[in-house]
Amino acid sequence: MSRVDHSELHILVVDDETESLNEIVEYLEGHDFVCHPAPDAAAALILAKKMPEIGVVVTDIRMPGQDGLAMIEDMKSEAPPEAHREFVVLTGFAGHDEHSRSMALQVFDFIEKPVDLARLSDIVWSARETALSKRFEHQHAATAEQDTHRSHDQLDAALRALHTANRTLAAHDAEILAERARFRNFLDVLRWGQRARFEALHDLLVMAGPDDMAEDFRQRLADGIDQLEQFIEAVGDPLSVGTEEIEHLPDKEFNLFRLLDRLVKRFEPMAKERGVRVRFNAHEMKENVQGRVQLLAQAIGAVLANAIDYTPRRHGVTVELEHSIDHMKIVVTDEGMGISPEAVKVALAPLQSIARPVGRSRKGLGLGLTTAVLIVGLHGGDIALKSDRGKGTTVTITLPIAKTE
Repeated sequence: MSRVDHSELHILVVDDETESLNEIVEYLEGHDFVCHPAPDAAAALILAKKMPEIGVVVTDIRMPGQDGLAMIEDMKSEAPPEAHREFVVLTGFAGHDEHSRSMALQVFDFIEKPVDLARLSDIVWSARETALSKRFEHQHAATAEQDTHRSHDQLDAALRALHTANRTLAAHDAEILAERARFRNFLDVLRWGQRARFEALHDLLVMAGPDDMAEDFRQRLADGIDQLEQFIEAVGDPLSVGTEEIEHLPDKEFNLFRLLDRLVKRFEPMAKERGVRVRFNAHEMKENVQGRVQLLAQAIGAVLANAIDYTPRRHGVTVELEHSIDHMKIVVTDEGMGISPEAVKVALAPLQSIARPVGRSRKGLGLGLTTAVLIVGLHGGDIALKSDRGKGTTVTITLPIAKTE
C-alpha cells in the first residue's frame, strides 16, 4: 500500500438505516470531516480496501448479513500497519456480549443510539488524531528500521571491504617479505662479488704493461672498473654485508667443497625465481685448494649465474665436484639451448655478451666469464667451455689441490 498524506484522514460511516447514515454523514461533513457512506459491511470492506486514507470507521453493530464487529475484525486483519484505523461503534441494542467483543477488538469508543451528534463529532476528531499519530509512529519506526538495515548493510559492506583489504595487505606483505629476502640474498652475492671482481681487474691492470695489453682494451677495462666502483658506492660498503659466511674460511687454504656448497645455496633463490632447478652432486672432500677465497667465489659465482640465466624455465643446472691426484674440477652443466663454437669464443672475450633466452633481462658489462677466467688463471687453474647447439653448455673449472707439507 502506498504512503498516504496524513494531513486529512477520511471517515467511513457504516449503517443499514439510511436516515441515520445520512444524518451522521451530513453532520460530520458540516464539521469539516471528509466522509464516505456505506449501507452495509460488504460495501464498507470494499471502500476500506480501495481507500487507505480512511482513518476512522463509524459503524453500527447490528446490520443484515455481516454485523459491524465482524466487519471490524476483517478490516483489522486485512489492513497493513501503515493504514492504522480507529473504530467507533454505534448500537441501539448492545448487550453484554457485544460490549465484550468491542473491548476485545480495542475499539476507540462505544456510543449508544440515539446518537448525540456533537459528542460523536468530538469522538471522531479524537479518533482521527489517534489514527494519525499511530500512522506517523509506524512510518517513523519503519524509516528507522530501514535506516538501521541500511546502516547494517553498509557496515557489513565496509567490514567485507576491510577484510578484503586486510587479506590483500597480508598477501602484499608476504610478497614484500619474500621479495626483500630475495633481494637480500641477491645483494649478498652481488656486493662481495663485485668487490672481488673490481680487485681482480685492478690487480691485472697494475700488473699489465703497455706491451702486454692493447691500449684500447685497457681503456675499456678501466671504464668497466669505473662503472663497478660507482655501483659499489651506490649499494654501500660491499664488504659489510654478505661475506660473513665466506670470510671465516682460511684466506690461503680452504675447502672447495664447503665453498661450493655455500655458493649453490646462495644462488638457489635466484634459480627458483627463474623456475630453474639447481642440483649439487658431490660428496664432501677433504682436499683443499689454495688462494683468495673471495676471488674464487666470484669466479664460481659468475659461472653459476650464467648457467642459471641461460637455462629455460623447468630445466636444470647440475654442479659437480671431481678430483684427481693434484687437481679438483668444478663442472657446471646447464640444460639451455647451447651455443655455437663462435659464440664460445665471444663468451670468454672481455666486454662481450651472448643473446639470452627470451624473458631474461639480466644485464652486465660482459666481464663475468672473462673475470672468472682471469681469476682462475691467477690461481694456477683454467676454465674450459664446451657447448653444442640445442644440448646445453658445460663449464669446467680446474684448480690445483693445495700442497701439503
